[in-house]
Amino acid sequence: MRRHALAISFFVGCLCILNQPYICLGKSESNLPDFMNKLVFQKKEFVQPIQFCFPKQDSRDVLTEIRTTRFGIEKVFYNSGYSEIDKHVLSYLVKHEFCQVESARVQAQYGPGNIYYFLFYTDKFNLLSNLSSSRSHVCLDVAKRVVKSIDYQNRYKGSPRGIEMQFYAITFSYILDGSLPELPKIGKTYEGKAKACQDPDDGKWKLVNFQLEDRGKEEFMSQIRAKYAPYDPKLVAKEFPAQKGVINDFANVISNNYKQQIEKVAKELLTRAKVPIVIVTMPDMGGAEINNYAACLYDTWDIGNKVGGKGVLLFITTKERKMRIQYEGLENILSDQVCGQIIDKDMVPCFQQGNFGLGLLRGATAIGEIITN
Repeated sequence: MRRHALAISFFVGCLCILNQPYICLGKSESNLPDFMNKLVFQKKEFVQPIQFCFPKQDSRDVLTEIRTTRFGIEKVFYNSGYSEIDKHVLSYLVKHEFCQVESARVQAQYGPGNIYYFLFYTDKFNLLSNLSSSRSHVCLDVAKRVVKSIDYQNRYKGSPRGIEMQFYAITFSYILDGSLPELPKIGKTYEGKAKACQDPDDGKWKLVNFQLEDRGKEEFMSQIRAKYAPYDPKLVAKEFPAQKGVINDFANVISNNYKQQIEKVAKELLTRAKVPIVIVTMPDMGGAEINNYAACLYDTWDIGNKVGGKGVLLFITTKERKMRIQYEGLENILSDQVCGQIIDKDMVPCFQQGNFGLGLLRGATAIGEIITN
């Protein structure tokens, strides 16, 4: 057995020699050397926290002044034509009361003038513990990178350009530790790679290759874009009517008979799957885009968060003839394709005959069957 072991060790050593000009120095240490720890895991790109940076808030004095003059100002941090904040992120901030947006109209010499939107951070935002500030921006630490394991390490010699040098290569696993307030943590393990060489002149180790798999703040932006519609200043909570219950027939197109049947379907879905469904009819949306309107209405009424973060909004406008199934927490069951099929197959034929109550009943029934089955 001992001879076999020696033979295997010799064979592995020979494999390293075949890849000249690199020569393997032997089995890697179980612990990472201090110079690699310093080069890789104290490197700015690794230790720098992932951040969202926002412009500092506007001055309320400027807001007061702009309301009383026909002259505008050169820049505001958020308005209809200029924005330093992603509108999905702005929806997130407004939704969770980290900021508020106020508007002011600047009277022009001819015509109605321009509307400017001013951003103000609330005490809830300012009291966050992971904030830092610069001259023009305030930054929120979203997450930090934490090493999970060293998966591979190897020290070897090489002769690039005819000069013999020592190299050290590692691969490692890491996670993004932490999350934005009100957003779930990212349950994913990432891979990193690094390679260092020892300078033959001064003997110092230098990093020659460093790669991280994560996309920085984009990892969290994808969550926010999936959950929050772009902020639309036309869609503020006070513009939405108050919720009446399961059925909100503001267009007055559902008969009492169908209301009773829809409520029965909604009650059964809530009992069996703990998923609330809300029906809304409106004559029109005043020219707003339906996806944004339905998403903002869903968030304003807080449909999904009332019961375990899951919910469905079945929304139609009778004059504009637009329909939308807005859902949350059901991505593994529903999809835009499935919802489109429900609209086309179960709802549209009834709407074309003017029977909105039946179309909504069939749509709600189809949704309930998919979720419970």
